[in-house]
Amino acid sequence: MKATDPRERLGEFAHYLRDHGFALGYAELELMVRAAAALPLSQWGRVEALWRSIASGSHKQWLKYPELHQAFWFPHKVRASTRSSGLTRRGRTLPELVQQMHGEQGNTPPGQVKPTEGMAEQEGSGDAEASDAPPHAQGGAARTAPLDQRDFADWMPGDMDRFEPLVEALKRRLRQQLLRRLQSHRTSGVIHVRRSLRAALATGGELVKLHHVRRKRRQPRVVVLVDVSRSMEVHAQFFLRLSRALVEVMDARAFVFHTRLAEVTPLLKRRSERVQEKVNAVTFGFGGGTRIASCLHEALHQHLARSLSRGDLFMVFSDGYDTDEPEALAEVLAQVRARGARVCWLHPTVEVPQSAAMALAAQHVTRFMPAHNLASLSRLPELLM
Repeated sequence: MKATDPRERLGEFAHYLRDHGFALGYAELELMVRAAAALPLSQWGRVEALWRSIASGSHKQWLKYPELHQAFWFPHKVRASTRSSGLTRRGRTLPELVQQMHGEQGNTPPGQVKPTEGMAEQEGSGDAEASDAPPHAQGGAARTAPLDQRDFADWMPGDMDRFEPLVEALKRRLRQQLLRRLQSHRTSGVIHVRRSLRAALATGGELVKLHHVRRKRRQPRVVVLVDVSRSMEVHAQFFLRLSRALVEVMDARAFVFHTRLAEVTPLLKRRSERVQEKVNAVTFGFGGGTRIASCLHEALHQHLARSLSRGDLFMVFSDGYDTDEPEALAEVLAQVRARGARVCWLHPTVEVPQSAAMALAAQHVTRFMPAHNLASLSRLPELLM
């Protein structure tokens, strides 16, 4: 079997857990790698207990983890169930994974360069000598998705530096695609035929005076609200960086919310490191759940009482899991629409959130847009057209 980076296989497992409601971030994934590497090979069976304590964020997840662990690592032991990872090669078993982690920790021969951590070894390296199969082409698609197509939940910490160029490109596009409106002008611009003909009625149909209009650039007021709850932990850091771009270019107002609301606009304007302190403040005591409706209501009536009107943009970055009453979210979004503002909901999944609150509130959302990878975020300027 070809040698592969154990982190790749563990990343597939982390994605599998996220699909079942587990909130695993970079820190948890790194801790799982270290725990497996520190465990003696003779005790590899204990890795399930170690990973269970790292991955489980609630009693329900604690009870559910053993079943998911068995289904992923030992599918042949699970009856009447199938699982496909989308890969054509056989995945590493858990004992093989732990053994390779140990090998990478301290068994690199002197003078041999260790493969880059977190990257798979080159396809086909050493296969010609180790395989009796006839020669074949080494081309084909990569086993991992390109970075612009990769879900943010699968990014490694080293990939974050590649997010900043996207933000800068996005800022340039935002500046170019601000909303255009027609403005009356006395002497220059395009002739406004309808106004000119209407004015000619006063002079017997003679076009004595022509009315001109020209385009002016008008940017809508933008309000950004970022969900920083436990379920949004992985994606919130990406959304906060996007919020900074909107604050710098569109003069937007930015808020973070969880069980309470806090404005971070001044901190984003001066690139303050205290943004994380604000995030920590609103996430303190996260056991109370995410109160989306309450936080949006507070933002609308206490912070945006007179600064949200027709044509403005009310953007929410959230997965839609709300512990308030299901109908409360629909009520507050209806109040936003009553002011003439557009409601755009960006969600960290490909599909639109299906929670009870979102099902009732969907009719008041002007547009849903996935924001799960770089390719989806490149469509963000469309919201301003």
